[in-house]
Amino acid sequence: GVIWPAHINEREESEFKQRLIGALSKPFCHQEYDKLYRMATNRNRLMKERQMRGRVKYYYPDDGIEKSYFDSYPDLAKQVEETSYPKRLALLRGLFFWLENVGQDHQFRPWRDEHRRYKVI
Repeated sequence: GVIWPAHINEREESEFKQRLIGALSKPFCHQEYDKLYRMATNRNRLMKERQMRGRVKYYYPDDGIEKSYFDSYPDLAKQVEETSYPKRLALLRGLFFWLENVGQDHQFRPWRDEHRRYKVI
């Protein structure tokens, strides 16, 4: 199958890249798309913690809403909104794969092709 975004194929070989390609190669599944899209756009109420004389108190501030992943990565949100459903699912799979493997060597944000800007000539 075709790997999309295509710039992933241009990245240097790594375990992260190979596992990412495996995740992106799966066929389109509408239920998976719906689930990942909900996760990417979800804004939960913000819960804060206050230390009080030997105990912890949790509370919800009146104006507290957490950012969604799309709020945190507007470049990704824009790409998702401007493309077809199979490509949207690939972008969402890439986001959650990256979040699960962010500490791994040679990791990169799959929706960005910024590696081209820094090639050594």
